Amino acid sequence: MPLLMLTVILCAVVEFHSFYFRLILLLSALFFGWIGDIFLLGSNPSKTNFVKGVVFFLIGHILYLIIIFHMYDFSYVTITPTIIICLLYLVGIFLVLSKANLPKGILGKLIAIYAVILCISSCVSLVTLTSYFAISPQIQLHIESFIIIKIVILFFGGLLFAISDSVLCFITFNKRFKHSDTIVMLTYILAQFLLALGICIW
Repeated sequence: MPLLMLTVILCAVVEFHSFYFRLILLLSALFFGWIGDIFLLGSNPSKTNFVKGVVFFLIGHILYLIIIFHMYDFSYVTITPTIIICLLYLVGIFLVLSKANLPKGILGKLIAIYAVILCISSCVSLVTLTSYFAISPQIQLHIESFIIIKIVILFFGGLLFAISDSVLCFITFNKRFKHSDTIVMLTYILAQFLLALGICIW
């Protein structure tokens, strides 16, 4: 994570001029994710450390959302795809949480809140992407095609984060399965990389 933060700084210095607002938020999001990693180190972190880790990751994802809402142009977003996608995400969150055997009390509520925030970033990206394809070809011509690639990168970053943390939640409160730790780490590292890449090239 520190190496990724350093890479972001170097890219900003070399390539970007009006990037500093997003740079500060991005580095802060990566920093909070790094602190969250520290609290979740080990195969069986304590309840206190788990809560602290979730809180730091929650703050990091809120910062990611601020960046995304600051970057995206929502003038092309259409109602029908938005409603359908949001409903699908809500159903998905409900199914995952219902199967996760979450603890009761503040920790369970905190994880539920985190799950919702976690899914919003990929949901917003998917809504924007599908709305683009729903608009008329005449309007599509006025949208930079490279923006679609950026949105796709951010979508998969958010999606991989949701997959990583869903698996982590499952193995924490249920039982581990073969290669579960590898799946968590690979999807997590790739998610952070894609989110940082999507923001840096915007």
